[in-house]
Amino acid sequence: NLFAGVDVITGFFEFEAELPFSFSNATDFDPLAERDPVSFGGNGSFLAPDVYLQSTLRPLKNKDRWIIYPGIRLTAINLRQEGSDQPLVQTWGLDPRIATRFAATKKSSFKGGIGIYSQTPQPFEAWRPEGSTELGLERVASAEIGWEHQFTPALQSDLSIFGTELFLLERV
Repeated sequence: NLFAGVDVITGFFEFEAELPFSFSNATDFDPLAERDPVSFGGNGSFLAPDVYLQSTLRPLKNKDRWIIYPGIRLTAINLRQEGSDQPLVQTWGLDPRIATRFAATKKSSFKGGIGIYSQTPQPFEAWRPEGSTELGLERVASAEIGWEHQFTPALQSDLSIFGTELFLLERV
């Protein structure tokens, strides 16, 4: 089986922040000096369509004994500040993934997966007074292995161990 789909996140953003110092004099910052707070903010729109493909493979004669779910997701983002022709962030990433489930008994299963996952920067992270940034997608490689057991119809245990490695958190 092959499944395809699109997740779309779109909308508008607005934020305001207040700091006790100005960016222009941050190097001369005196924590005991009196000063007026500096306010800034931004507003705009974002569009983040994600296209994905996922397959279901059943390699054994007993089709429910072992199931493998390979997939891939294309994550994209276009984050724009109101009144600007240049996007604050415009990038994309390709995220391969695979998950599996093996029924050891009628009530117990091994499960696991590994893949890359992307998250778009939040508008307040990408906003700069001068406009465009070079921020990209926040990326993580993730792996999990686990065991599930169904004791009764109302009682189930699920033990999982997972790990993640963050990478490509910023562009230079």
